[in-house]
Amino acid sequence: MDFDEIYQDIQAFLQNPESKDHAGAFWDSCALIWVDWRDDDESVVEYINESLPPEVRIEYEVRDCTAPRGVDIFIKNGGVCTPVPYPADRTDKDLTLRVIQACLTPAYGLRLYTGSQNCDTLAFCVLPAGRWRQLEAAFGIGIVSRHFRPIGPNSRMFDA
Repeated sequence: MDFDEIYQDIQAFLQNPESKDHAGAFWDSCALIWVDWRDDDESVVEYINESLPPEVRIEYEVRDCTAPRGVDIFIKNGGVCTPVPYPADRTDKDLTLRVIQACLTPAYGLRLYTGSQNCDTLAFCVLPAGRWRQLEAAFGIGIVSRHFRPIGPNSRMFDA
């Protein structure tokens, strides 16, 4: 799916977000990137990458480590390869998603589709930042953010 189709799907949803028909159709939309709480964090990076053009995809490497979490994920951003700063005992999808968003900024925005909250599988959308601004201009920042919450440095999604 390309960004024009994703934009159109989100736009159609936002025209009547309270409609069960619109919400149901959007729930099945290819605009959504589904992440289950049981997925490996490396899968999260891959899911997001599948929605990005090849030239924008996040370069990453997974390495076994001796910490109880068992793995480290290294993200290459701006020519620098740095580990995702996980706690020693576990990986953390919220942290992985925040790091992904930081890598995509300022050109792209990764957002949580709030209609998927309170489920063990959450949905996300990624669009160029300019397309999010177009949606905000058309529907209002509050409406767009209520349904597609931006991911920031303190965002909690799975641990909320």
